[in-house]
Amino acid sequence: MTPLNTLAEEKLARVPLPLKNIEPTSIVENKDFAAASKEAISAKYTRSRDRRTRGLTCTDEFHVGDLLIVSGKTTPMEGVNEKNNNFALQLCAYGAVEYIKDDIRTSAQEGSILVCPNNGGTFATTFYSGLSLQLDGSRLRQAIVAVSGSQSAIKLDRAFTTRANQKDSTQRPSTVLFKLFEYIDTLLLEDQSLPGILGLDYQIYRTMALEYVIENKLLDEVKRRERLQTSRSSVFDDLIDWIRENRQSQITLTDLQNQSHYSSRQLQSMFRRKFESTPMEFVRRQRLSGALARLENPKEGDTVTKIARDFGYRHVSNFSTDFHKQFGFSPSQVLRSA
Repeated sequence: MTPLNTLAEEKLARVPLPLKNIEPTSIVENKDFAAASKEAISAKYTRSRDRRTRGLTCTDEFHVGDLLIVSGKTTPMEGVNEKNNNFALQLCAYGAVEYIKDDIRTSAQEGSILVCPNNGGTFATTFYSGLSLQLDGSRLRQAIVAVSGSQSAIKLDRAFTTRANQKDSTQRPSTVLFKLFEYIDTLLLEDQSLPGILGLDYQIYRTMALEYVIENKLLDEVKRRERLQTSRSSVFDDLIDWIRENRQSQITLTDLQNQSHYSSRQLQSMFRRKFESTPMEFVRRQRLSGALARLENPKEGDTVTKIARDFGYRHVSNFSTDFHKQFGFSPSQVLRSA
């Protein structure tokens, strides 16, 4: 090992990790990082910025729902991004990272978040520590529609940075992501599946959707539209209460229309906006939540089949599949433990 390699690695050892409880399980040279973390980052290649040293990257990976997160630190590294439908998110905990596309430079320092579409471009870091993740483009666009009511006026083709230390961005929504990941860090100690069960991936998508609204200077328009929706909220809230009170019944879309006096199109829009689901998907979730409560406190003679039918499922196999998808465990496991 050359003296320069030794000095770089000694300095890297002093760089703090982004999360307290996530220790690196993979140590690779910078040139091998793109291949080693191909599923989690979108880089064609990576290499050390200092050609005289090999450079090292120390990482671990974990899931928040469908999101794969890379947590770690690196010596100064550079690379080229892939082109695809996704968006890269960098939460900078130490050092700095810079993204360059068409001679436009966008950088993030400690406490900042860099957001950029995967449309090529290059990136470079100093001695760096942070969290990296890829947002699915289709899902981000859906979240933007849910938050803003439309995607047509939102430009997604350029990178930007949110900085928690700027006076005009102290309340930028993405700055709460640092606190959210601290919370996720503690949850992972208990159970690796908890962040997904709690739907924290949805929170990340909706937070970044709101960031794009603010970045495109459309927040006032969204607020105005929200005020118009407020007058409808009472009827909608009554409908939600009615669904929960009647979740053991065979509720149809026509029932929801008759109960609320909204059209099918209005219902689709309102449920997508508030719950990121269709009306009938929301009904299904409520039925499953009711079934879970019943499984945890069964009546005499209750079986999985009986409970499934009581909550509107004709086929227990469909019930078991939906239940496991919703909660991450089977209904029979809950009933046995009860």
